[in-house]
Amino acid sequence: MIDFQKHQSAKAENDQIEIIEGNCYDYWKRKDVCVNCISKQAYIKKGQAFKLEFVDYNIYAIIAQYVEVDERPWVLELVYKTKEDIILGAHGKTRFLENIVTYNKEYYTDVLTGAYSRRYYEEYVQYINDVSAVAMIDADNFKAINDQYGHNAGDQAIKAVSKAIQSCIRPDDIFIRYGGDEFVLIFQDIHYDAFTTRLYQISECVKQTKVDDYEDLSLSITVGGIYGNSKVNDAIKKADKLMYEGKKSKCSVVVKKTSEVD
Repeated sequence: MIDFQKHQSAKAENDQIEIIEGNCYDYWKRKDVCVNCISKQAYIKKGQAFKLEFVDYNIYAIIAQYVEVDERPWVLELVYKTKEDIILGAHGKTRFLENIVTYNKEYYTDVLTGAYSRRYYEEYVQYINDVSAVAMIDADNFKAINDQYGHNAGDQAIKAVSKAIQSCIRPDDIFIRYGGDEFVLIFQDIHYDAFTTRLYQISECVKQTKVDDYEDLSLSITVGGIYGNSKVNDAIKKADKLMYEGKKSKCSVVVKKTSEVD
């Protein structure tokens, strides 16, 4: 049985519920919450959900069913290791896995920018309980660019901003297109000085970026950065507050530690 909100798993034995040590995703040999949490889906639907899971090239079918035990909500997961020939057929394991990986990548990727999509944040990132730092990034003058040059120019500007940001971050950093002209950048292991330096580096890189076919366009961003181990949702609220503080002058970077922000 799974409590996806607390990332706990439990077993029922002799009419007693015993919490299993560790996190529910430990079973799948993961270091954090499953990207497509089947227990969350069943919980939201108050019903049943199904998915396939891949671990060490093994394929598991999972049926998740919402249940209540002693008035506490749980999700019962039934896990079955499949026989490959049942679901792979003539396609073979390699092609099947490649198709699934491609599908998952496209499902959680913003088409315009190549960053993770808001869907990825909603289904996965917001449940991360411990991050080192979070930055909220807003593209300056985005509405003015759309109004003056048209929406194609706006799209090209957002793509250019995104490309500039991605050129400055590490493979393990989580970069999300949070809204039309807003991005979220999440660091799970970074020192304060390095975090601050990285945000200024990103800001400068964006300023040096040109937009194809719109050479006279000037790009800039405003960044709010919050440092200190915290839950993602809490950090985003604080980073957002700092970003709007920076919007008063635009093209600025405001960085503080969590203890310095109410």
